[in-house]
Parts: sequence; C-alpha cells; structure tokens
Amino acid sequence: MEYAILMLQEGDFYRRLWPLTAWVALQSLVAVWAAVSRQHWALRAAGVWAAVALHAFIQAYELVWLFTTTSLLIIVLLKVEQRSHTHEQKAIAPKSVNGGRAYRFGLRDAFAVMLVAGLWLAILIPAARNVRPESWIGWSVTSGAIAALAALSCACVTGGRPRIAWVALVCAVPLLAIALWAAGDWFGFDRVIGVWWDVSKLPSAMAMLVLGGGLTAGIVMAFVALAQKAAAAGAIRRRFVYRIAMASGLLAVAAVPAQVYWRWATPGPSVARFEVPANNYQRILKIAQQVSLLNELTRAVADLAYLEPDNPTPKLLGPLYDEVVQLLDRSNAVDYDPVRDANPRYDENRYPRARLFRRLAGCLLVESESARVNDRMETAITFAVAVVRLGTMLRRGGTGVDVSMGVTIEEIGYEQLAGLRAEFSAEQSRRVLTDLVRSQNEPEEVSAIHARETQFHHFAYGWRGKLERAIEGSSQPSIIEVLDLEAEARRAAAINQLLQTDLALRLYQQEYGRLPEALQHLAPAYLVSTPRDPYTGQLPIYRPAEDEFVLYSVGWDRQDNGGAFVEKRAYEIAEAADEPGLDLHLGYFPERHSALLLAPFPVRLLREPLVEP
Repeated sequence: MEYAILMLQEGDFYRRLWPLTAWVALQSLVAVWAAVSRQHWALRAAGVWAAVALHAFIQAYELVWLFTTTSLLIIVLLKVEQRSHTHEQKAIAPKSVNGGRAYRFGLRDAFAVMLVAGLWLAILIPAARNVRPESWIGWSVTSGAIAALAALSCACVTGGRPRIAWVALVCAVPLLAIALWAAGDWFGFDRVIGVWWDVSKLPSAMAMLVLGGGLTAGIVMAFVALAQKAAAAGAIRRRFVYRIAMASGLLAVAAVPAQVYWRWATPGPSVARFEVPANNYQRILKIAQQVSLLNELTRAVADLAYLEPDNPTPKLLGPLYDEVVQLLDRSNAVDYDPVRDANPRYDENRYPRARLFRRLAGCLLVESESARVNDRMETAITFAVAVVRLGTMLRRGGTGVDVSMGVTIEEIGYEQLAGLRAEFSAEQSRRVLTDLVRSQNEPEEVSAIHARETQFHHFAYGWRGKLERAIEGSSQPSIIEVLDLEAEARRAAAINQLLQTDLALRLYQQEYGRLPEALQHLAPAYLVSTPRDPYTGQLPIYRPAEDEFVLYSVGWDRQDNGGAFVEKRAYEIAEAADEPGLDLHLGYFPERHSALLLAPFPVRLLREPLVEP
C-alpha cells in the first residue's frame, strides 16, 4: 500500500500513464463517432480503419487486433443501446417516431465495400500472421473492458437512464480493474509504466487501472457531451462555440499521445553484423564455460597441482589456457547476428555470458600473478595481455552488456600490466606497447554500440520496447543510460594511453639516462604518435623531476586539479555523482593485483546451460 501511495505522488507515473489513457480514449471516441454519426457508412468505416492502421504502421499487431475488436464491440453496444432507446420511444409515442426511409444499396456502395474491405484486409492479414499476445485472456479482457467503459460513458450522457448508467460506470471501473489484473499483464505495464502484476504490488496495479479507467471514461463523456450540445444547439454561433471547444479539447488530449506516437513510429537504426574473418568467439566462450566448471575457486594451475597432486584438473586447464591465449591473440569480436540473436532469449543470456568471461579473466589473471611470483615474466605478460585482449574482443560487435563487461576486463588487464611494468625489460616494454596500441585501435565506436543496442531492443521487444522509449522521450534503451558506455570507454582509453606513455617514458629513460623534457619527444621512436588525453584531446599532464615523473589525465571533469588522486572506487563514485575535482593516473587502481579479489559467482549459476537462441 505504501508503494501505491508513493507511486501516486510521483509526477513520473502520471507522465507515463497519460499518453496511454489518452490514446485509448481517442481510439474509443473514433468508434463512438462511427456508431452514432450520420455520415456515410463507408466514411465511418474508413475512419475506424485509419485509427487502427496507425498501429499496423509500427507493427504493433496485438494493438491492431485489440482496437479492431474493441471498436466493433463499442459499435455493437451503442447500436443495441440506440435500438432499445428507439423502441422505448415508439412505445411511448408511436406516431411521433419516424422509422426513416429505407436505405438503397447502389453501385457506389458496392465500390465502397470493395475499397473498405481491401483497406481492412491490408492490415488484418499481416496482423493475423504476426500477432502473438503473451496472454490471450488478458488481451480479450482488455478489449471487453475498454468497450464496456466507452459504452457506459456514452450511456451516462445520451442514454435514457443516466442515473443507472452512472451507477453502473462507478461499479464497473473497479470491477474491470480487478478483471484486468486477474487476466495478467499482456501489455507490459512493468516495462512501460513501472507497475508489476504480482500480488505484493496489487494496490499499485489497482490504483493504476482504476485511475486509467476513470480518466478514459471522463474523456469520452466530456467529448460526447460537447457533441450532443453542439447537435442540440439551435443558434449557429452557439454550435460554432461548441465545435471550437471540441476541437481545442481534442488538440489538448492528443498533443502528448501524438508526440509519443511520433517517437514510437520513428524507425530505429539499421546496423549490419560486425564481420571478423576467422572469428573465434564461440570457441572462447566454450573454453570460458569449461574453465568456470573446472576452476570454481579461481586458483592457479601450479597451486592446484601442488595442493591436490592426484587431481586431473591442472592437466585439463593447462591446454585450455594455452589455446585461449593463442585465440585471443587473433582478431575476434562478439558473435552477434541481428537477424539470429535479436530475441528475448538472447537477452536472458547476456549477463550469464558476461559472467563467464569475467571468470575466465580472473583465471587468466591468477596465472599471470603466479608466473610473476615464480620469476616467469614473459608468461606473466602473456596472460595479462590475454586479459586485455579478452576485454577488447567484447568491445567489438556486441551489445551494451558485452561492452561494459569488456571495459571492466580490460581495466583488470591494465591493472596487472601497471603492476608489472617496473620489472619489464626494454624488449618486454616494446611488446606490451604493441599490444596496447592494438587494444586502443580495435574497439568499436560507442555510437555504433548504441545503435546496435537500440536495434536489438527494437527487434527483441518490438513495439513494447519502442513504446517504453517513446514515453521516456528517448530514442535509446534505458540500459544505455544505466551503463554509461561513453564514460566507461573514455576512462579505459585514458588508462591505456597513460600506460603507453608511462612505458615509453621508461624506455626513453633507459636509453638516454634521463627523462624527456616534453611528451612530444616520445614519438615516433617509442610511440606511434604524440600521446593525447581522451578527455581533452591535449597532452596528458607530465611533470618530470630528475629520475621520477608525474603523469596523469585530467579526468572526466576536464580540469587539471593539480594531481588530486583517489582510488578506483572513489573515482567512479565521484564521476557517477558528477562531483569534479579529481584527476586520473595509474595509481587509480587501489593496490597491485586487487583485481584478484573478483567477487565469486555461485557455482549453480555457472552450471546452468545457456539458453540457445
């Protein structure tokens, strides 16, 4: 109950509810007009078709059938009510009621029938082929509830027994809300409005349904009353005033739904599959699954062999590590196909798949640290670079979740390399520099990831996903805003650039016995080009002092704060909270090899097989 009260106090709830309520009311008003208007039947049928066809244009086929059946029900109910009202008048004063002249069906009507039938078949046939409501019962109950609300609202204004109609409407609104809740959420109110259909959220769901039903009934009654006043007005001036009021009211009611529909109908981006020759993504994923099952505690192979000499796991892990290191040294990308993978099942697997890669990164990192402890620096570098390459792979061709995990894994590899850099030989430093340049140049632009994520949600969740974004006023899925890929990618690029520059400075110092006066002296002998801070496009901050130097990026606030450094977690919190005043350097990592403390994931989660798309 407290949640429902808080929900009703938030303006965001009404901002989400109003477009849907107004849209349903406008669709109902079109059906009411078709039922009571004296215009030619073909014109009325075309009017209802136009209102329904708006949903076919955006491939919202469930809504095509919903408003088709709803319009038919409204027309039937109002015609039945008109017929009963006419019979009552005939019974009271049979001589005063004229049955009207007989309608003659002519050649024009035959052409009109063919035209109207063609228009309706053009939208109903694709809708019949593609409609897949999550709950037929919920869809049917929704159609009946909208029709009942519209018919009762008209009866309150034009019916012969308005008091009875009012009582029926007041009772029907909560009863229909209960029926809708019991039938299930086929529409997706949890995504669009943020109201869940479970028992614990029953008060909030009922409040939303009752409020939406009441608003819909009120809009319908207001316009029916204005139309009745305009028809009954004798003076032309008064009739004109009522019609102006109706037009103004329609514009006011339709303004927000029209904006939402415009965003709703705007086509999403078209992104081609990211092609990589001889892509090894699927094999690397398979290895990640096997490693996760074999090395649940994330231990080094040497430690496992020492602690459990009879355990065959080290013999199984060794070849897997050797293979994955070789595969990661090649050019790879996430194997995402928009045609094959844009579906809810793939979405369900995105986070479990990301966890598998993070576990693999942790295992490779442990091997790197084990090699360092045992004075095998080449092996330590190989595994650390493999971690970076794993993150780089995830930043190519995938969706937002892949990229976010890729940046996290890359930073883990950068942290390990930063901890090892003081022990590098000149040859090893040059090798690492080459790998860092590859990881700097290979990731996709964040704009391409945004476009792919938007396209994924469009195809995976269809009109519901687009409606959610349209009501939010955004053309991108909310996950993009949550992940903030732009900030993550820029931070990773800054760390990469700092690590390159640091290694180049050490190489220069080893060769000349002193530090360079400026960073421009590092290119092209040690760096491909003059280093640039990704945040500003300018040189990183560099202050040499005899045998030591200070090197840092100005960070996300793009201001030199004189070397105000904090550890990783504090920096990320300040960036998320838009708190300026911090700079970014390689001491950004809290302590050497802290990434070894990766949060363990439940074994049961890793044992669950991925759902095939």
